[in-house]
Amino acid sequence: MMMKSFTYKLFPIFFFFTTVAHSQISDDFSDGDFSALPEWMGTVSHFTVNQYKELQLQAPEAGTSYLIINDSFIGEIIEWHFKVHLNFSPSDNNFARIYLMTDNHSLLLPQTNGFYLQLGENSNRDAIELFYRHEGIVESVCRSADGLIANAFQYNIKVIKDENNNWKIYVDSTLSNYFECCAEGTKNGVYGQAVMGIWCQYTVSNQNKFYFDDFYVGSIPIDTVKPEIRSIHCQEDTNSIILVFSENVSEETILNCSNFEVVASGISPAISSWVDHNRKTVQLFFPNSFQNNIPEQLRVKNIEDLAGNKMQDTVMNFVFYKIERHDVVISEIMADPSPPIQLPPIEYIELHNRLNFKIRLSGWTVKLGNSVKSLSDLELEAKGYAVLIPVMSMNDFAEIGSCFYPVSSLGITDAGQQIVLSNQNKEIIHTVNFKQNWHRNKIKQEGGWALEMIDDGNPCGESNNWDSSVSHTGGTPGQTNSITKENQDVIVPEIERVTQLDSNAIQLFFTETVMMNCDHHTTLFKIDRNLQIDTVKEVPPNYRSCVITFTEKLRENTIYTLSVLDTICDCVGNLVRKWSSICFGVSRSPVYGDLVINEILTNPPHSEDADFIEIYNKSDKIIDLKEVKIGAGGDQFPDRAVIAQPQGYQLFPKMYAVLCKNPMLTRASYFSLNPEKLLLCDSLPAYANGSGIVHLTDLALSTIDKLIYDESMHYAMLNTLDGVSLERIRFVCKTQDPNHWKSAAASVGFATPGYQNSQYIGEIIKDEQLTLHPEVFSPNNDGFDDFVEIYCKFYETENRITLTVFDRFGNLVKIVANNQLCGIEEHFIWDGINDNGMLTSPNLYIVKLQYWNLTGKKKTIKKVIGITN
Repeated sequence: MMMKSFTYKLFPIFFFFTTVAHSQISDDFSDGDFSALPEWMGTVSHFTVNQYKELQLQAPEAGTSYLIINDSFIGEIIEWHFKVHLNFSPSDNNFARIYLMTDNHSLLLPQTNGFYLQLGENSNRDAIELFYRHEGIVESVCRSADGLIANAFQYNIKVIKDENNNWKIYVDSTLSNYFECCAEGTKNGVYGQAVMGIWCQYTVSNQNKFYFDDFYVGSIPIDTVKPEIRSIHCQEDTNSIILVFSENVSEETILNCSNFEVVASGISPAISSWVDHNRKTVQLFFPNSFQNNIPEQLRVKNIEDLAGNKMQDTVMNFVFYKIERHDVVISEIMADPSPPIQLPPIEYIELHNRLNFKIRLSGWTVKLGNSVKSLSDLELEAKGYAVLIPVMSMNDFAEIGSCFYPVSSLGITDAGQQIVLSNQNKEIIHTVNFKQNWHRNKIKQEGGWALEMIDDGNPCGESNNWDSSVSHTGGTPGQTNSITKENQDVIVPEIERVTQLDSNAIQLFFTETVMMNCDHHTTLFKIDRNLQIDTVKEVPPNYRSCVITFTEKLRENTIYTLSVLDTICDCVGNLVRKWSSICFGVSRSPVYGDLVINEILTNPPHSEDADFIEIYNKSDKIIDLKEVKIGAGGDQFPDRAVIAQPQGYQLFPKMYAVLCKNPMLTRASYFSLNPEKLLLCDSLPAYANGSGIVHLTDLALSTIDKLIYDESMHYAMLNTLDGVSLERIRFVCKTQDPNHWKSAAASVGFATPGYQNSQYIGEIIKDEQLTLHPEVFSPNNDGFDDFVEIYCKFYETENRITLTVFDRFGNLVKIVANNQLCGIEEHFIWDGINDNGMLTSPNLYIVKLQYWNLTGKKKTIKKVIGITN
């Protein structure tokens, strides 16, 4: 609701039926007061002027309240008009009266005589009815059709009495000042003094739901102002124009299509009509479409207003232009306005017109999550702005500017959400999926600061093109953004991943928003193995992917290669490289052991959000990670689990995938040989630094792999575990054996996300009962021979072994295994740490294996191992 720009005028007079009056009384409450100029009297404590400058009932309890104007008036020809909003269905217990003329200053007295409008009655017959009361007798003068106000309503109402005491009631139900007569009658009445007032009767549920505004009493205003054209707009249906006049214009002159003519062609519209019953706004429909972006002129003539004032013939320039994606952008977001800096603590969304001419957004919408806000008639100046704010907050921004547009509410999520701007055809013009961490200054993430777009020529730049406002007020609503500068997108978009949708369709994802001509779908891509494309469809609202359907079903156990052939570009024209390719195939559901947890980082550097879990596909299947859950906590089942990649990601055999809380941060913290393997999983469960459980399950929570980790699994000589990942030494070894996990080497930066682990060991040939590999090792965590693997091989089952390490003087250094029951084959790890937790010094050592079994067989085997720096 826009703040009023006019003020009331008061001309004190006395009206008598025998005297013609030449002055008026009006009050629109724009001064925020009703106690003076004019003075309203009565139960004044029951009323207030609200933030929208309306007179509102605020009664303390159920009952009756009234106000009257403390001035007398009378005349032969009088007009009354006012606005009434009853936010409930009227009844005989809840209704309003507008006293037009009375002989008493107290409307509560039973002897009060006069004319009044009754708004509300019993049952659903509610009509607007004019009554005359005299000496206790009430007589109906005229009445509208039944049901006109049966429900909550907000109308402009006008009453006119002529010199012959003929009364007419007019109603403007669209609040556009277009009045239609709904009742008329004749009645004479004589008073020595007369006053006007309002009366409210109500139950407790409606004690604050009466609203009144824009009162006028006086002679009938004479309109001598000629109408003008305020604006001209071309609609996106290519053959219509909308004209907005300065006032209501006559239907007769508007419906005469010959009053409008395109100058160059001489063509008149085939149809002309009102827009939404608004008698100021006219839509013209022409028989032919206008050409895009070609200047035209429209001649308008013989148009009259409702008083017969004829508009001067006018020629208007116009250009039809189909608004394309990103012509209008979301350029500023105030999601968390508290604590406020200097702006009102109100959420807002700023829209920016990037075009060099004015446009009109009619029927557009802004979607926040699942909530849709309609933009019924919003004008955007050339290179101009419109700021969407809750209607209840319009007055808070009255001093800031005039480009604020009311919507019912906003409710922007502080942590971030997707905001989508769409036109009247539901085509997406711009979308922003902002996050709270787009505020690069963590203090500003706490609230009070708007997010601003840096360069509106880079509309899809996401976090790289947004940051906190640096304005001293906290934001720049309706103005050029405080951080505006050139910030070109020079990054080439790439194919990111693929997922299978069904037997003959895949979804292809790109690293950023792309634009493509899907009408030429058969030339966009090429698929090998003679697989033919049927359709290609972009996926809104982000347009970072497309769905490709094929003319036949995908074949099992077949790997296809998709290559880019034609133009696919990002929002600023950077092209996807021609012949860029990706493989895909038919995915299969994972079972226990198909995937393994291969590396975990639960204690990221500087306590930042760089946690990751690396998984490895050791099966021969293509596994889609939308069928896999990653979980934490719990023993048999995870306490918390999320789908690893809800939109899908095909993980091929013998390939890695890294589920990252923040891939950009992981990439910045560690070298990655394959950065495309770092996948965003922003809902990745939190894993404790010291110990915890990592679950890998299918969608039914059946275990695929599970690791119970503890910080004691790390290399004991590390000064700190911050930023050090735990790596699996071999894919085929048991996950839950602590000996199979080692700290990532210092030489690789303490983590290897997306490529072979620094502590990985290939298969060793075990041709003896006791095999040591390597025979010389250096336990310095440099990623090269950091530990020795000790393999034991037996010829019979149920062997008990003791495995110890001695120095060359026969002193016990380490008990690796003590009376342990083993199978046919066992292997152990020694990382050079002795039983006292100290690093063993470089030298030669003896590894001693003693074993015996139920058959009584005993044997001792010794081998030498060397430790170097």
